[in-house]
Amino acid sequence: MPALAFARWSLAALAVPAIAASISFGCVGRAFQADPTAVPPLAPTSASTRDAEGVPLAVDCLDLNGDRRIDHNDLTPAVLPDLNLDGKVDDRDVTLLGDIDIPLDQRCSGDRQFILNPPSAGPPKCPDQRFAVIASITGAAPKGLTNDDDGKGVRDLVDELQAKLKGSGFDSASLLSVPNLPSASNQNAAMEVWLGHVLRGILDAYPCVRLVIVGHSHGASAALAVAAWLERQGYSNELAYLVLIDRVTLRYTGDTESLPANTPILHVYQQNGGEPACVTSLDGEDVPTQNGAPLGARTNVHEIDVSDRGLCHGNIDDDPLVQQTIVDATNAVMNAPRP
Repeated sequence: MPALAFARWSLAALAVPAIAASISFGCVGRAFQADPTAVPPLAPTSASTRDAEGVPLAVDCLDLNGDRRIDHNDLTPAVLPDLNLDGKVDDRDVTLLGDIDIPLDQRCSGDRQFILNPPSAGPPKCPDQRFAVIASITGAAPKGLTNDDDGKGVRDLVDELQAKLKGSGFDSASLLSVPNLPSASNQNAAMEVWLGHVLRGILDAYPCVRLVIVGHSHGASAALAVAAWLERQGYSNELAYLVLIDRVTLRYTGDTESLPANTPILHVYQQNGGEPACVTSLDGEDVPTQNGAPLGARTNVHEIDVSDRGLCHGNIDDDPLVQQTIVDATNAVMNAPRP
C-alpha cells in the first residue's frame, strides 16, 4: 500500500514549548500479593442500568471456576459487559468471545483493566451507517485503571477523535484498556488475546464498523500485535487505522515481531530519553525515560520524530500538537474511500 500523505509539520509549529510534566516508565506487571477476597465485578443486565461511561472490568477476575484460565467454562452474562454493543448483556456477549483461552498464574488482582463505552445512538445500523470503534491502550499501568488520570493522554485523545468523527458523520463506541493482565502467565500476551477476541467479535457482528486502534508506549506494542492478529484472521478491510505513540518494546512480553501488512500506521515518537529534561525519579533514583522504537521504512507506515520539540516519553501523549495531528490524520483516513 502506498504511503499515506499527511498534514505537514512545519518547523514553526514544532517550536511550541513542550509540556513540562514527566512520567517515569514503570515496569510492567508489578509483583503483588493477590487479595484472596477479590471477586469479579458483576455486570448489569441491561444498558439502562449502566453508567454512561461504561463499567470498568477486572478481566483477570473472570476465572470463576478457579482452574487458572479464562475460557468458555467461566463466562456468563452475569460477569461480562455489553461486548456486542446491542444495549443489553446476554448470551450473545459470551458467544462473541469465541474460543478465548487465557492461562493465569495467580488469583485475580482486583484491578480494573478494561472499559467499554457504548455508542451514544445505539447499536451500529449496518450496512449503511458510518460507525467507528476506537480501541485505545494506555502505557504500562501497574495498578490498572484506578482513576480518571490513568491513561489521561490517551483518554483525552479518544475524546477529541470521537468529537471530530462525529462532525464527519460517524457514530462511535470506544474501549480503554491497559496493556497487561497482572495475574496472567504472560501479562502482555494475555491482553492481546482479550482485545483481539473482543474486537473480532464486534467486527463479526457489525460489518460496517471501521476500527481504529490507538496505543501509547507498551500500549503501542499491544496495538501492533492485536492489529496483526486481526489481519491474519481476515479483517484487513475493517481495520481502518493504527496509531502508535512512542512505541516501547523494553520489558514487553507479548508479540513484538508481528506487524500489520496492510493497515495504514501512524507512529509519532521521540528520542529524548537520555536528555536532562526527560530524567525522572523512580524509587528515589533519577533515571532516563524511554525512547520510542521506530518501525522503519514500510509502505504502510508514516512516522514522525518529534525529538526537536523536547517531548519525553511520559508527556508525548498529552501534547496538544501531537493529539491534533493524530486526530486530523485519522479523520482524513476515515473519510477516504474504503479500500
